[in-house]
Amino acid sequence: MARPKDPHAKEALLAAAVRAFSQHGLQRARIEDITQAAGLSKGAFYLHFESKEAAFGEAAALAMHRMQVLLSERREAYAALEETFRAQLERGRAPAEAVAAFEAIDERADRQTLETMWENRHVIDVLMRGSRGTEFEGVLWDFLDAEAGRIGEELEQRVAFGLCRQGLPTQVVGSMVVGTWLLLARSMIDLKEKPDLDFWVRSLKELLSRGIAPIPRAVRLGTSKKVTGRTRTKRRAT
Repeated sequence: MARPKDPHAKEALLAAAVRAFSQHGLQRARIEDITQAAGLSKGAFYLHFESKEAAFGEAAALAMHRMQVLLSERREAYAALEETFRAQLERGRAPAEAVAAFEAIDERADRQTLETMWENRHVIDVLMRGSRGTEFEGVLWDFLDAEAGRIGEELEQRVAFGLCRQGLPTQVVGSMVVGTWLLLARSMIDLKEKPDLDFWVRSLKELLSRGIAPIPRAVRLGTSKKVTGRTRTKRRAT
C-alpha cells in the first residue's frame, strides 16, 4: 500500500528547496541539500516531486499566481472606482475624492504586494539570477515586460482622466515603476529581518504617486508672484 503524502512535509521541502536554489542556483543545488535542511529523506522528496526542477516549478507557479491575484484585485478596484466617478473622469476633471480613493487603492495593494514579495523573496531570487540555463530563465523578465506595458497603458488612461500629470512618457514611467519594484525585491533577499513594509509603502507613495500627480492649477498657471526670493507687489498710484 502506497504511503500517504504528508502536506506538512511538502511545505517543509518546498521551503528548503527555494532556499537551496537561492543559495546555490537551480542547477548546482542538490536534493541532498534540500532534504537535509528539511530534516527529511530523499524518499520523502520523491514522494512529492519528480525532480528539483518540478519542486521549483511548483514554488514559482504559486508565487506568480499570488502576484497575479493581487494585480487582478487592483485592476478590479480601479474599474469599480472609475465607474463611480465616470461622469467627472470622462470630462478629464478628477475630483479630489477620486484622486484620494485611487491613492488608497494603490497604498493597500502596494502593502499586499510587498508582503507577498517578502514571503517569496527566495523564489524571486532564483528567477532573477539562479535559473540560468534552465526552463525558468526569462520567466520573470517576460512577466516584468508585460507588467511595464500594462502600467504604461493604465497611466495613459489616468492622464486622460486627469488623475496624472499631462505629458508623461507613460511607457518610460511603466518601466521605471517595474524597475523600482524589482530593486526592492532584490534588496529583500539580503535582509536578515523583515523590513518596515509600512514605511516602504509610504516612501513609494511619495516617490511614485506624488511624482506623477496632476500639477496644481495655481502652479500650472504660474500664479506665484515670488521673484528671487521676494514677493512682487504692485505700486499704488500717488
